[in-house]
Amino acid sequence: MGPRFLILRFSAIGDCVMALPVASRIRRSVPGAVIDWVVDRRCADVIDTERLVNGLETFDSREEKRLRWTPAGIARQMRFYLRLRERGYDYGIDLQGHSKTALCLRIARPARRVAARATDGLARALNPVRPDPHRAEHMVEQNLETLGYLGFASGDPTPMLPDLTAERETLKAQLPDRPLVTITVGAGHPNKVVPLDRWRTVGELLMKEGLAVGYLGGPGDPSPELPGSIDWVGRLPLRQTMAALALSALHLSGDTGTAHIASALGVPTVTVFGHMPQEKFRPYWGRGKVLSLGGNAALVPQSAIFAAAQQMWRELRA
Repeated sequence: MGPRFLILRFSAIGDCVMALPVASRIRRSVPGAVIDWVVDRRCADVIDTERLVNGLETFDSREEKRLRWTPAGIARQMRFYLRLRERGYDYGIDLQGHSKTALCLRIARPARRVAARATDGLARALNPVRPDPHRAEHMVEQNLETLGYLGFASGDPTPMLPDLTAERETLKAQLPDRPLVTITVGAGHPNKVVPLDRWRTVGELLMKEGLAVGYLGGPGDPSPELPGSIDWVGRLPLRQTMAALALSALHLSGDTGTAHIASALGVPTVTVFGHMPQEKFRPYWGRGKVLSLGGNAALVPQSAIFAAAQQMWRELRA
């Protein structure tokens, strides 16, 4: 058995996707490596448990937050972290850098540990933070640089994703015989949200181009209710959402997790950014266009979104 690795990236979905290259490089370049990952249950399905990681430790962040400073919550958290310590990790890497992940890494006590970043004073105090400034701008490359600090700077980091064959076949049977464009209507921050009427109009215009349009979103997101489109908003769990993205010829969204999943699957993307720096958080893989104006996704006009999608589709057909 090879060295044991502990990876901490609790959330969010897109950030977990951008952390996949770290585990993927370890898996391909370190013979016999044992890789465990601690993650929020809502994000767990983006991590492959058949080829990529040996163990996936999940928790409910909403429940943990509710109980965080109660005696029962603290005791449960400590039992979990001490159970990780018993596994005797050789290496530990915190790719989030919050106090909650820093505490987990410190108590798990791998022989060597490092954090990619520290977002608060407690995180800075608990673990070594990669000492040199990151040379790279993008989060994917920063994560890989941090792995390099532990001595693993080479190897193929192409993200290893779960096998979605069964989910793809189920969804494919529901699709019309036309290329599919998926559009995610929601986002996790108000400045990342594209107004719903714009996604509705863009979808309508794309359907006139002869494309099938499927709308994606979480349980709390509104549906555009566009006649002739496929309404998956709030209806697909994460694995099925990933399968819908894998079946797409093109994916449109705000700065949210589906953009990173689509990119990792090799699906071209058009992503509308808000306040986050696109140089650091844009979809990393494959072909993509990023639209940004004034730090709020709502400022990007519908005409610009459709024009980018139309141009991308025509380039793909050429």
